[in-house]
Amino acid sequence: MTAGQLGAHVVEAGDSLASVVDRYNLSSELALLNIPANRPLRPVLETAGPLPEGLLVYIPPRAVLLARDRIYCLQRLRPRLLSHFHGLRESAAADLIPAIRASDLSQARTDFSESFLLLGKTVSSMIEEAADTARPLVGISQAMINTHVAEPTDHAVVNAANDPLCPLYWAITPPILEFWTDFWSIEGWIEKWQDKDGPQAARLLKQQLNTLGSLVVQQVDQRLRDAQALENRLRFENRS
Repeated sequence: MTAGQLGAHVVEAGDSLASVVDRYNLSSELALLNIPANRPLRPVLETAGPLPEGLLVYIPPRAVLLARDRIYCLQRLRPRLLSHFHGLRESAAADLIPAIRASDLSQARTDFSESFLLLGKTVSSMIEEAADTARPLVGISQAMINTHVAEPTDHAVVNAANDPLCPLYWAITPPILEFWTDFWSIEGWIEKWQDKDGPQAARLLKQQLNTLGSLVVQQVDQRLRDAQALENRLRFENRS
C-alpha cells in the first residue's frame, strides 16, 4: 500500500480487531472502525473474539504520519510567507508610501498605477510559489479522507483540486487568499482614499498591508497548531 491509499487485509485464523490494529501499527481500533470503507463491517468487527476467516478489512493510511507530513509542509510554508510580507513592507516603505504621503491623490490613478501593477505581479508570483510549496497538502488531504480523522477542509481541498490555488486552501482560507490577490488593485485603493490626504492614505496602505500579512501568517499558525494537536491526539489515542 502506498502512502495515503487504502490497503486490505484478509482475516486469517485467530485474527481479532485488536490484532489487526497491532499488525498495521494503527493508533487505535477507531482507525479501523470509523473509516467509511469499514462502516458496513462494524457489527462484525466489534464482536468480541476472533473475526470470521476470509473477511476483507480495509486498512487506512496511518493518520499520525499524515499529520506529521502536514506539520512539516506548514513549517516550510510559514517562513516563505514571512519573507514575502517582510519584502513587501520594505518595498512599500522605501518607495510607494513616501510617494503617496507627498502626493496629490487626485492624480493617484496615473501616478501609482505602474507601481501597483508591478507589486501586484510580484504578489501573484509569490502566491503561485506558495501554492507550489503547499502542494503536498493536497495529497495529505486526499489521504486523510481515507482515515477516521478527515476534516471538512480536507474534502474542500480535494473537491477544488482543479483550482491552481487549492494547495493553499487547507492553510489559508479562500477569502483571505482573495484579499491577498486583490490587495494591489489601484482602483480599490482610489475608492479607499476618498476624502483622505496623502499622509492619511499612506498610513492606511501601511496599516492594511500589516493587517494582511498578520492575517495570512495567523491562519497558517492556527493550522499548524491544529495539525500538531491532531498528531498528539493520534499518538495517545490508543492509551485512552
